[in-house]
Amino acid sequence: MKRAKLKIEILTVIFCSLIFAFSEKNNSIYADEVLTDMELPTGRLVFEEETEEAADEDYESIEESDIAEQSLLRTADIAADDWNKYGSDYFYDQLSDEEKAYWNALDVICEKYLTTETDAVTTKSGAYRMQAISGSTLAKAQQKNVLLMFRYSNPQYYFLNATVYTISYSNDTISLVFGIYPAFENGTDRMEKTEKVKEQVDAWQEQIDQCSKDYEKVKKIHDLICEKVYYNQALVNSDFATESTEYSQSVYSVFCTDKTVCAGYAQSFAMMCNGSGIDTAVVTSSNHEWNKVKICSSWYNVDCTWDDQSDGYYYNFFVKSDEFYDTYSSWSKTCHTEEDYWEGYLPVCTLDSGATQTDPGKIPIEGHTIVTDAAVAASCETTGLTEGSHCSVCGEILTEQTVIPATGHTPVKDAAVAAACETTGLTEGSHCSVCKTVLVAQKVIPAAGHKWSEYRESGKVKRKCSVCGKTETVRTLPKVKMVQLSKTSYTYDGKSHMPAVKVTNSAGKKLKEGTDYKIKKPSGRKNAGIYTVTIEMKGDYTGKYRKTFQIIPKGTAISGVKAKKKAFSVSWKKQAKQTSGYQIQYAVDAKFKKSVVTKNVNNTKKVKLDVSKLKAKKKYYIRVRTYKTAKMNGKSKKIYSGWSKVKAVTTKK
Repeated sequence: MKRAKLKIEILTVIFCSLIFAFSEKNNSIYADEVLTDMELPTGRLVFEEETEEAADEDYESIEESDIAEQSLLRTADIAADDWNKYGSDYFYDQLSDEEKAYWNALDVICEKYLTTETDAVTTKSGAYRMQAISGSTLAKAQQKNVLLMFRYSNPQYYFLNATVYTISYSNDTISLVFGIYPAFENGTDRMEKTEKVKEQVDAWQEQIDQCSKDYEKVKKIHDLICEKVYYNQALVNSDFATESTEYSQSVYSVFCTDKTVCAGYAQSFAMMCNGSGIDTAVVTSSNHEWNKVKICSSWYNVDCTWDDQSDGYYYNFFVKSDEFYDTYSSWSKTCHTEEDYWEGYLPVCTLDSGATQTDPGKIPIEGHTIVTDAAVAASCETTGLTEGSHCSVCGEILTEQTVIPATGHTPVKDAAVAAACETTGLTEGSHCSVCKTVLVAQKVIPAAGHKWSEYRESGKVKRKCSVCGKTETVRTLPKVKMVQLSKTSYTYDGKSHMPAVKVTNSAGKKLKEGTDYKIKKPSGRKNAGIYTVTIEMKGDYTGKYRKTFQIIPKGTAISGVKAKKKAFSVSWKKQAKQTSGYQIQYAVDAKFKKSVVTKNVNNTKKVKLDVSKLKAKKKYYIRVRTYKTAKMNGKSKKIYSGWSKVKAVTTKK
């Protein structure tokens, strides 16, 4: 489709700002006697029109497929953290198909600005606006109505300012879109601002969600807003000279600053209510902005601006009827007379909460959808009930039914049974001791479930309930099958020695040091002695293993043997390093199986031993080794070198 040449008319709209009037006595609009002609906080709506030629590249169109997708989203489930939930479809649902299409197009563009880093369109005058829309055949008045309803129904689009651009084309069609605050024109900067808004919204939502009833949520939202901000009188007094940095017509002024005007109060109230599942509309008069909120099945007025005062906040204008606003004062009626374009769209607020300055009131009985809980006559066998009522919408009990005792029964309490981890419990009940008829049925309390904590025992991962003490096996840990050292003995050579450690599990898998176990190496490991290696299992393996290896002293050799009369002498090479002494053995057989005699020489300097009182002409076999006395488990133990070569000698006669 050929793009039409366009021209932009700028319609500047300063949305309702508020002007406080204060009592000279206590700087508050409330007193024991309210003056009906007192002017409460108000605002004004001023339109300024400008014309500006725009180049074709300023124009951005929206694809029909995008609009259709946005329309589909309105009927789909929206995620809890989706921005769409903060808007209202109350006015949208009343529009024609063509008006909805225009609304959807606005929504597509605004959602893009909210969720992406798309920059705003720069006008030739240096201002900023949202992208234009083509294809609408709506008259300008219709577009304006839809545009304003869209703006008030979607306060989450905080970046929109109070300027309306009328874009006209050579084919006599037009498009109305909103301007964008200068601070939000850059997409990257705007995303940071969006996160700031969302952070405050989420913090409030967490508090609101703790309220169980819609009325409580509405009050909480009212209070949060009034507690956080104050009315920006200075901005109003300056005729909105600094509006471009005050954002008074946006929820940004509430969530991210500490001052606002009626637009900020009303739009932030609507945003948080809608985000909490409570349908809420923003409404404007010629000089003011407030809310209509649906609680249970009825609509009410809420004016946070008029409730927020310099000395605190009140509830005079909280959940009120149209009649209350019309009759409170002539000023109230003027300020709460809706603009003409709302005609036919707004709900009627006929009910009133009865809220006062300090009492937030409650939903009147007429505001509920009442269902009568019929009375039940008591008999000998059954209890009765008085008539009661509840609301079929919110479930609130309006008139509680009371039990009429059975006329012939003798009630006996059935004691409550506490629920255990695996077994259900029962609430307290009662029955008749005479006929055994159940008067108050006991309700089943679901089993509480275990509170497990895991631990390890006997090679298994187990868990134990801290409540009932029950234990059960979660899984069996793999077992360590073998822990061994690559070598258990070294001969002293003056060097440090450390055998390799090998650990395998029951499946034959070699385990990994650092992952499955850690090794504590003994210190030293150079001198002759006994050394203990500690292997401590970890991860899925448990246990601690100790393996020893020894460094034995260097051996010696026999340097000579000499036969003597019924005796012999043996000498050997001196070995003093890491040696405590020598051990000499002699026997009558070469294998040292028979008549073995062992002699110890506890002096490394002595290298000769005389052996007497032997048999004459008898052959003896002799060998020598060194030893070192070492400590093991606090006890002395001798470790020996290998034996020397065997020498033989035959004694003389």
